[in-house]
Amino acid sequence: MKQEKCLTPQDLCSDWNTLYWFPAWRLPTLAWARPFLALMGLPQALVQQPEVWEPICSEAFADYETLLQTAQGLPGDDYYRIERQIKPYAIARALWQLAQHLGRDVAVEFERWVRRHFLCSEVESAMFDWRKVLLYGSLPPNTRSTQIHPPAVLMPLLPEIENLVSYDIMHEIEEELKLAMPQLMDEQPGQAKGEISLSRDANLISKVISQELTIRALQFIAQKLNDTERKEVVAWAEVQAEAISVTAPEYLRGDKYLRVEPPCSDAPSVLDFVPSDEAREAE
Repeated sequence: MKQEKCLTPQDLCSDWNTLYWFPAWRLPTLAWARPFLALMGLPQALVQQPEVWEPICSEAFADYETLLQTAQGLPGDDYYRIERQIKPYAIARALWQLAQHLGRDVAVEFERWVRRHFLCSEVESAMFDWRKVLLYGSLPPNTRSTQIHPPAVLMPLLPEIENLVSYDIMHEIEEELKLAMPQLMDEQPGQAKGEISLSRDANLISKVISQELTIRALQFIAQKLNDTERKEVVAWAEVQAEAISVTAPEYLRGDKYLRVEPPCSDAPSVLDFVPSDEAREAE
């Protein structure tokens, strides 16, 4: 896809709310989360060397807070205007540092991973809906009254799909997260006595893994089927989605998400708009 070079760094980062961006950055730095990094779909180089990212991440947080000091005391509109100007440079500086250690491709892949799992509500919604549809498709026939029989081209693929989208696999992963994460000191609202709830970070990891496994299921289908067969699967999925009232069928966006490439794989990178020397000069 041809990228529009008229985009500014601020345009590109306009949806990069730090409430989501920085928590996403933290996840690879959590020692207890390392066994889950591959399942989360992080770049392989970062899975193998998460310690490379730890000091970069810490410095990025500090840099952002330091840069933001220039806006302290300003009226709301002015504060957010300056924050919006600062944000892409703080992000780009950290990504350029990651690129120096692990390569530009890894930095861009990590950036798109954040966008895919934390910043794009369309992807989140579509993956939730696809997961429900594929789960229904992988159930034994006549298990649910609203179950629509999958097309013949999908039938041989269902065992592998079930391994990716079943409730059992996510339940198992969440139990492993509860064992790995630091234990919460206080009981959460609505929590039964003795019950263990997922921490905030563990919840984020669970969400990412659920979306990532759904993406892998869609990639698996796309790899195995030709264009005509994929259209047949999309047509079935839209009928199944309507039958279970999970979403408006068109929100599945099968032409966009039933493909080999993961979502946001063609999104422009902030590194294309903020050269490394400009990122350093913003300090």
